[in-house]
Amino acid sequence: MALINDKCSCGREVIVRTGEDAKYTARRDGKQVIYANELTHSNFSPNNEYSIFRCEDCLEPISESCPSAAYAD
Repeated sequence: MALINDKCSCGREVIVRTGEDAKYTARRDGKQVIYANELTHSNFSPNNEYSIFRCEDCLEPISESCPSAAYAD
């Protein structure tokens, strides 16, 4: 449905996938958050999916530090 380019409050770039674009999600609202630079990383493959729950730079919950990653009501 959508790929949203956004940033954590610390400046780390992330992509929020929603709807059918979310390949793997453990969230009830169907969002998947990944680091933007991981899409071009050599270890990334469609079979190696993940979701960010906490920023590895600032350690804040990504749902609180990134506006588009906030949990939907």
